[in-house]
Amino acid sequence: MNRKGVFFTILSIFVSVMLIAMFTYQNQFPVDSDVEINTLRITFFHDFNNDLKNSYLERALYVSVYNALDYATIYADSNLFFSSDSDIETFLDTCLKGTNPACGIDASFTHWVDKIKDKVYDDFKIDLTYSISGDVILSQTIPFSIHVSIPVTYTLSDDFVLRLWNSEVLDAEVSITGLIDPLLLKQLSINRRIIRDPMLELRDDDNANPHDDFVSHYNSGTYVMSDFGPSFLMRLKGSLANSTLGLQTLLKVGEVVHQANMSYIDYKYIKGEEYLCASIYTNLYNIDTINTNFRIGRFDTFELYKLGDLLEITEADCG
Repeated sequence: MNRKGVFFTILSIFVSVMLIAMFTYQNQFPVDSDVEINTLRITFFHDFNNDLKNSYLERALYVSVYNALDYATIYADSNLFFSSDSDIETFLDTCLKGTNPACGIDASFTHWVDKIKDKVYDDFKIDLTYSISGDVILSQTIPFSIHVSIPVTYTLSDDFVLRLWNSEVLDAEVSITGLIDPLLLKQLSINRRIIRDPMLELRDDDNANPHDDFVSHYNSGTYVMSDFGPSFLMRLKGSLANSTLGLQTLLKVGEVVHQANMSYIDYKYIKGEEYLCASIYTNLYNIDTINTNFRIGRFDTFELYKLGDLLEITEADCG
């Protein structure tokens, strides 16, 4: 064999070896990059699912329930108080499902989830489908918030990786701060939003001058917890019974017709609870620095508000 033949033979062998090596490499590691991409995609998919459950959907539930409670107050004012907790639940349930004409679109859970659905597809090309698979359950466990839960079934899918299905009971603790008090609105035509009074609720019982905090409480129309006042859900029903989840606020002189024998504690005034001044325990007092017509009972004066025997407190005249 001449040199030229040897050269081309060696060249052919070299090219064959290279082709075999390349083919072998591609067969051994053909999808390394694809595997890495798929792994990242799956990780992202599951992380996004956790965010969807624990953040986006719960936030949508919170916003829709908060707005639905606002519409419930407006409904009670325009019609009758709700007759039971189940009636309130039904009202909220239809609000969240977008079928209650008394509620705006901002109280629809489906409205907010549809917005999430569109955003998820536009940004990540993930398809979200969902359905509300049951009714709203409503309860109150602390005075200044409402607990709500609703069962939701949804799927996430795309063309690239996988399809993920979930059935969840979503929960949210919805603050009532900022909502209009339905009891005052309906019974007294007072449009007052429920704002918690931090100074009174976080006060030191040894506060040397609780009077200033009390005057601020009166002037700002804030609320405090009370074991003797009605809760928010009870206020939606027009109930004046006492509750361990109760609230109370002070009515201002001039907001209501002055009654010499009644306390200006909101639910006591609405109840028409009279003080006959028969003994020290039923006496009414007024806070001179607020108004001589302002009335408050002994229990609230000395026990709840810790006003003690300040000079500003004088026994009120009552008939």
